Amino acid sequence: MQQNPGIELRVAGQADVDAAAELFRGYLDFYEVEVTDPDRPRAFLAERIAKDESLVLLADAPGVGTVGFAQVYRAFSSLSMDTAWVLNDLYVAPEGRRTGAGRALLREVLRRAREAGVTGVQLETAYDNKVAQGLYEGRASYARSSTSTSTNSGETFPGRRRVDGVRRREGE
Repeated sequence: MQQNPGIELRVAGQADVDAAAELFRGYLDFYEVEVTDPDRPRAFLAERIAKDESLVLLADAPGVGTVGFAQVYRAFSSLSMDTAWVLNDLYVAPEGRRTGAGRALLREVLRRAREAGVTGVQLETAYDNKVAQGLYEGRASYARSSTSTSTNSGETFPGRRRVDGVRRREGE
């Protein structure tokens, strides 16, 4: 699967857990999540992949390597009484930014959602992550209110941006 010239995307399997975990740690750092157990991010991703509880996509940039990941969870929409997806995590490492990796990951998630026939894809990001908000606004139908943001591959339904469970580091 290829969405942007030069960016190669793949579904992460057990062989990709270390690469995905490195990006996941970067994602957690970006959101200032304090991780007390350094092995926890890898274990968390390994478990999601092994149990097929999430779809993890990886993006490779030529000459740089694996630079981005997206993690999608299956959910349900009460309003449509159907299956929905939550794009909970999308991250591109600094060396992979401006390569189109984030855009390619988002497009692939939306393509797969349409292919799977899900009602929509809820996109979540922090209120202050203007880069992600711009990416999401530019790539899908988008509904905004003062407290929620969502998008989907067909029908708009309520969602939310959140940083639940995030502890700010001391002094920040």
